[in-house]
Amino acid sequence: MTTDPAQHPRAETLDRYAAAKRLIPGGTQLLSKRPEMFAPGSWPAYYETAGGVTVTDLDGNRYTDMSYMGIGSCVLGYADPDVNRAVHAAVDAGSMSTLNPPEEVYLAERLIEKHDYTTKAEVRMEAEYMIREETPATDRPTQATADIIASATADEDGTTREEIGCHVVGMTVCPCSQGMSESRARDVLEGLDVDRETIDEFLAEVPQPGHSQRGHATLTVETTGQPRVDLNELIEIARNSMSARIYNLAKRPDEDHMTFESHSDAKFVEDCVRAMAEGVVETYPDLPGDTVVRMEQSNDESIHQHNAHAERVAEFGQLKHEVDGEN
Repeated sequence: MTTDPAQHPRAETLDRYAAAKRLIPGGTQLLSKRPEMFAPGSWPAYYETAGGVTVTDLDGNRYTDMSYMGIGSCVLGYADPDVNRAVHAAVDAGSMSTLNPPEEVYLAERLIEKHDYTTKAEVRMEAEYMIREETPATDRPTQATADIIASATADEDGTTREEIGCHVVGMTVCPCSQGMSESRARDVLEGLDVDRETIDEFLAEVPQPGHSQRGHATLTVETTGQPRVDLNELIEIARNSMSARIYNLAKRPDEDHMTFESHSDAKFVEDCVRAMAEGVVETYPDLPGDTVVRMEQSNDESIHQHNAHAERVAEFGQLKHEVDGEN
């Protein structure tokens, strides 16, 4: 059923909404914007353009918006030209990069200038970063995500420090739990008269079960000025620090691969932090000694009512001495 344009000034808008109700439960994704909340059968469901306080529907009818978005949350009006120019300029310049955006430093410096009573300003930014990859066993294309962490601090004397890093998710297996399972397997095999050499070979090839948990690794590097590190490499270090990676897409062979890999490299949270430290030192052996490296690992425990957490914040010079085994 369609509405006669000659008989109704909102024919296309109403027909589009009638079609939406056959495809989308309730007609819209937001209850607050559902036409039935206002004037059933008359309220325009869709807009063609919006600028300032004026909204135009699909049939060319113009309205002055005095509803939800007309005040408060949209005080500048729709499509504010100054905001649009800034957004277009940012998109044209590229909105994502391994390097840090200089705006975080500019903002910190402006905050210091604007608030002359303070001696320090800090700006923090976080964003989700998409990574294209393949599943480990079936080689199917998939995606992984990492949270990017960036910050800049400016002192009144003009000194700025910048931080870049990531938060990633993986999985770990408890070495203690796995050790008990291995001990039980050894006792059972000995009870079945399996010789010790065969038992050793079997246990070396087939890692025994241990309780697994979702792991959260955070790794950041902070230096005076821009850190000379690559964000993608930091993500790799953090993901490799846990027992195994996890994937958004996983067929059964991939699940088997992740299970085997994680149980072949069981780790406590402190082991993950140590692995991050080793990864940073190996990847960036020439970082300035006063570079601050922050490493955190938190596990969502599966068989305990508490979670496990370990962290280390250290200057790179000290960290390198420790990793290299120097006093």
